[in-house]
Amino acid sequence: MKKKVSKTPESITNEIMLHTHHELLRKFFLNTHFLIVYMDPGFFILRVNKAFADAGSQPPDFFIGKNFFDLYPDKEKKQVFRNTVISQNSHSSYSEIFNFPNHPEQKKVYMDFTLHPTISKTGQTDGLVLVLIDVTDRKKTEDELLRAQKQLSEEKQLIQIGKLAAIIAHELRNPLAVIEAAAYNITELTQDPQILNHLKTIEKKISESDRFIYNILSYSRIEKPRMKMVYPVSLINDCISSVKKEHPDSHVNITKDFRFSGETTLLIDPLQIKQVIINILNNSYQSFSGKKGDISIIAEKETPLNFTIRITDNGEGIEKDILDNIYDPFFTTKPDGTGLGLSICKEIINLHNGEIKISSDKNTGTEVSIRLHLT
Repeated sequence: MKKKVSKTPESITNEIMLHTHHELLRKFFLNTHFLIVYMDPGFFILRVNKAFADAGSQPPDFFIGKNFFDLYPDKEKKQVFRNTVISQNSHSSYSEIFNFPNHPEQKKVYMDFTLHPTISKTGQTDGLVLVLIDVTDRKKTEDELLRAQKQLSEEKQLIQIGKLAAIIAHELRNPLAVIEAAAYNITELTQDPQILNHLKTIEKKISESDRFIYNILSYSRIEKPRMKMVYPVSLINDCISSVKKEHPDSHVNITKDFRFSGETTLLIDPLQIKQVIINILNNSYQSFSGKKGDISIIAEKETPLNFTIRITDNGEGIEKDILDNIYDPFFTTKPDGTGLGLSICKEIINLHNGEIKISSDKNTGTEVSIRLHLT
């Protein structure tokens, strides 16, 4: 007959404390907003808490016995889990993307996660505890802050460019006007072909300098759009007429394809959008060697809320390694270019909450797509 071992007050106290600790851990596991998964070294799930089950839109029992990476495939994370099993060191990552395909509201969330190995008495890794914290709202706030910082930086840049532009306009335009008047007076006084040829060069360079000053002033003084209801047919036709007048010696064929009703209107700043379209058409004209080429303009109502203008040419095109820089201020491949035309275009379209995209192949041509919002 076994002798009954009486419990000491100390052992009873320890049992009570152990039970209390277990109960606290159970309540924390079940009720915390942290997402917790306990799995074996082969990543088969042994237990999940309610928060994790809710994120996966399944009851907790659904996950038991299933492999974590069968449910959530991710090769990079799987390697991290393997390394944790082998090294027995905890691992932490921040703002990682976790996909919960069955979740009715969140298909993609950002998580901070910590992976802790559990060690057996023999010193082997016998399990992993994964703790996840949903930081999607924090990530959105961080992204918004970065966008605000970028916008502030761009605004500061515009202010600096504006100051520079004012100096350039003041210091250069007056002397240029004097030079232009002097060149005109000399033209009236001489018939010497060589002198006249030099004077034409002077006039050309004055015109290029004035265009540079105009572009830098335009870039530094882009204002918020003054919205008006506009019929796109009239706007596009006006742009085509203006560009043809600028290139009277060119033999360029422009085809138009308007895929919308005559009642379609856009709420835009007509002067700004004209500036964009004219700039793009001018770029197409300048891309033709021999002053011959074809330009296609397709304007269509893509969706009930989107209106797109696509301008395509068969000019010399743009090299792929240059495409990433074409919107950068002062970046240009033209000998007499300012590098501000497309920067201005992009800024104007951004102010209209639209999009501009450029695709091109060298020696094949270029397509510019402008997406605007319908009223």
